[in-house]
Amino acid sequence: MGAALVSQEEPATKFGDLKDDFESGNSVLVFGRRNTDNHPVFDGVIVSLGSTGWTYETPRYWNWAASTDWYDFLAMYPVYGTIAPSCDFDADPLTLSVSYNASAMQYDLMLAGKRRTYSSDADRMGKVPLTFNHMLCAVQLKVKNGSSNESFWLQGYHFENLVVTGVAAASYDALGNPTLSWDERSRLTTPVGGADVGAPGERYEIKTETTNNTYTFNGQDLMIPQNHSEKIGSNYPTLVVDYAVSATSPLLHARIQLKDVLTNTNAPAIPTWEMGTKYCYEVIFSLDGGVQVRVTTTNWDAVAAETPGILIPQL
Repeated sequence: MGAALVSQEEPATKFGDLKDDFESGNSVLVFGRRNTDNHPVFDGVIVSLGSTGWTYETPRYWNWAASTDWYDFLAMYPVYGTIAPSCDFDADPLTLSVSYNASAMQYDLMLAGKRRTYSSDADRMGKVPLTFNHMLCAVQLKVKNGSSNESFWLQGYHFENLVVTGVAAASYDALGNPTLSWDERSRLTTPVGGADVGAPGERYEIKTETTNNTYTFNGQDLMIPQNHSEKIGSNYPTLVVDYAVSATSPLLHARIQLKDVLTNTNAPAIPTWEMGTKYCYEVIFSLDGGVQVRVTTTNWDAVAAETPGILIPQL
């Protein structure tokens, strides 16, 4: 079994910049083995990007014994002391897994896989390219005043009845293609994610003027992919927005079932959150006319570590 070692690099979290490229000082954790034995070539080795490219301690060497050989590589970002993945080298196929809890520290979890075969790659001794895929989805909220007559006061938001914990896995299918999946997902009724406009209890006035009628929350919730049509008892996944009609009036709660939210073009509702996708929910309040919600989606691109890739010297 392999586990992450302590790294000083803080992972990108919901209130930081989401990962779209690797920079000098970044590290990934690499696992790998040859198909003819279960001996690990990379057993949770930290590979770091510096001025000379991706490097690691104690070089590993290719050991091609037959034209039917291949090597499987799996990798994870970020490398951090409290994030402990596991890789069972006795399993077939090789599988890397890591637990994630959206109610704890959120971070941009990415996994990668690459099979190097003897016959399909003329440069079988060359660098191993790894493309890292975002295992989570990123969710952002903006709140807008749709009334031209009345302002209101916003306090914060959160989600309920979501899948909060799960195990992300990278492995291979029968044809040797890398696969990514989520298992052991658990849904909870307790609040998760979200943010307040300021200190606890603080409120922000959403005015009617065009220049002051929208509040965009800082940061994005990094959530496990899930189906909004699944529920706990009678409770569907729900977005809860806390607001009031004045700075001192009782707090009100707008409860919005995610399965019913349409896209910004009024197309059919989006029933799921998919990994590698960003979702921006716009909640439009009109104290004299109800609540409207729209969601827009954008791709959250994979991050390549292909230049220069991970180099294993020739034996």
